[in-house]
Amino acid sequence: MQLVKYLRHFTSNGDLVPWGCVVAIGPGQVGWSMCHEKDNFNKKLARTIAAGRAAYNHNGVALRDSVNPSTLAEKMLKRPYAIVAEDGQIRREADVLAEALDEMINRSHRYWQQEVANESR
Repeated sequence: MQLVKYLRHFTSNGDLVPWGCVVAIGPGQVGWSMCHEKDNFNKKLARTIAAGRAAYNHNGVALRDSVNPSTLAEKMLKRPYAIVAEDGQIRREADVLAEALDEMINRSHRYWQQEVANESR
């Protein structure tokens, strides 16, 4: 089972388009992917890459709660782009990604805690 969240932003003509994906594959075990600005977003590919990173990040180390989402986002997103996020605020991509990673870590703990509770009934 995977928990999936797609990251979207508004374009200059007002369209809401996806640009990234955050996936959890276990409690606190999350990964992300982001579409290059010259490519077209592909949901299946985004999920696959994010799930792979959830298992192993670029250093071959499992990405778990001990990793600070803000630090990770700063390192991984070398592009200092500002976007109009889904909430209508102008924010940096790295900040949106860090927030999504943090939310997914918390969400994954709640989800798998409920799964364990349901299995023990």
